[in-house]
Amino acid sequence: QRHFSTCALRRRASMGAAPVAEDARSSQKAHASGGGASGYSREVAQMAIGDPTASVALLESPEGQRLVGSLGVAGQRSWARWQRAWEAQQSGAFCAPASVFAALRFFGVHGNWSQHRLYDEVIVPRGLMTRGISFSAGAALARAVGFQVEERSCADEAELARLLLRDMQDAFEDGGELCLLVNYVRASGGHWSPLAAFAQDHVLIMDTNPQRLPHHWVPLSSLVRSLCLHNQVTGTPRGYLSLRLPARAS
Repeated sequence: QRHFSTCALRRRASMGAAPVAEDARSSQKAHASGGGASGYSREVAQMAIGDPTASVALLESPEGQRLVGSLGVAGQRSWARWQRAWEAQQSGAFCAPASVFAALRFFGVHGNWSQHRLYDEVIVPRGLMTRGISFSAGAALARAVGFQVEERSCADEAELARLLLRDMQDAFEDGGELCLLVNYVRASGGHWSPLAAFAQDHVLIMDTNPQRLPHHWVPLSSLVRSLCLHNQVTGTPRGYLSLRLPARAS
């Protein structure tokens, strides 16, 4: 029981309800303050990563599109797969199941799974939901649906940055078959989302809650700092998961 995510936990009866108006207003606000010609916005940066000084750019902004255009062949291929795989969370508490379900779709092994089936058949029976989906519970969820999971979590920013850079090079530059899911802190609390690209020291977060904030690029250093922040409940850092399909038996 560590690394608790503070994604808002809703009553089960409200699962699948339409996103709340507050999230819709946040998304509209983010679009409206998208940064003008530069593509960077202090307001978006505060919402995305809790740091108004960070050079955060919405994906749809000119800067966001410039970064997409700078991706290499492997990066473009991975980005295209993530566009097909991503799905918005279907409830306020579903950032973790939405991230894991997107990874299943990325690998083409989603079968009959859905976000609600992950919740009903894995999260609830295994007691993985407490005040949200913790870092360790997110790893348990991914393992339960068949992924080979590596947990990356530490308070040392330099060490976590080294690990993340290595994994992103594998995923986005070398064409490796892996997915990276981050459990980080932003202004509204803890959150889960997949990473979809890396370019010019910026990481593309495919936000599972577009009603609050559309997909956006954040500086690697800002993301690492957020991943390493200690959870106020557990006193331990969050982190990210590296997911692969298990090696087939020969």
